[in-house]
Amino acid sequence: MTAQSAPVHPEENDVEDENVAAEADAQLRAHERLAAARKERGLSRNEIANKTKIPQRSLEALEDGDYDALPSRTYAIGFSRTFARAVGLDGEDLLVIRLGAGSLLRRHTGRDAVAPGTELTITFTQGGQVRLIDPDGTSEVCIVAAEDLLTEFPDLADLGVDPFGEPISWTLFAGQVLGRQMELKKLLCDDSIVVGIGDVYSDEVLFHAGLLYNRMSNTLTTQEVRRLYRSLVETVHDAVKYRGTSIENRPFVDVFGVPGDFGDHLAVYGLAGELSPRSRAPIQRIKIRGRWVYYCNTQV
Repeated sequence: MTAQSAPVHPEENDVEDENVAAEADAQLRAHERLAAARKERGLSRNEIANKTKIPQRSLEALEDGDYDALPSRTYAIGFSRTFARAVGLDGEDLLVIRLGAGSLLRRHTGRDAVAPGTELTITFTQGGQVRLIDPDGTSEVCIVAAEDLLTEFPDLADLGVDPFGEPISWTLFAGQVLGRQMELKKLLCDDSIVVGIGDVYSDEVLFHAGLLYNRMSNTLTTQEVRRLYRSLVETVHDAVKYRGTSIENRPFVDVFGVPGDFGDHLAVYGLAGELSPRSRAPIQRIKIRGRWVYYCNTQV
């Protein structure tokens, strides 16, 4: 039997070369940032050494990118982090993923088959993976220093509050509502005021608050603003608890691939003609700017 060598695929070598080049480039940027940050703060290597207890020769190696001069990889990582904190670069790096049309994130085990269109796999040290499935290649992925996030993505600064991800200040919310002259549905769907509230959840929020879609925000009483505030928080938390909303022609599955079933708990959206759970009168709908709005005759 003659031994056969494994076939060589030029494209695999190209990918490997690109990975090596990318890693080298990342290391280059890292050591340049350390040196630049130290100089920007007017600190000498001697001052950094006294502050961090890192030998000057190791600081020199870090700034020069000469990682082979350090005792081990563990020392290189530890010294780099300590050096970074000393010069104000201790902010964490953020992985930013902008999902393109038709793309999604899925949680998997390492044993699961890789689906077609999988562009990125993130493996966690404690087990499991998150995979970016992007059939059309329209998603964007990058790593950004936390302090540079708004510089790299300035549109994020224009986003309003996230009713699930962060506590909403009652006074801030009341100011946003009463300080504007906007129809309530339009206000709730404005990402510069509240993030993540679309047609479905805005109709549900307004129903539970007892407020009509075209009511002007600056006409609300304090009690009505409190009802709107409570309804917003409770609706969003319930939607997350039930893994989102799958409705006809608009299926939704969560990161585990499980269909969302908040649609089974909707009070008015998509239920025109059915009896309102509050008044037992038929739920009504009206088309505004090309979109259906669902409401009950008890909303004012």
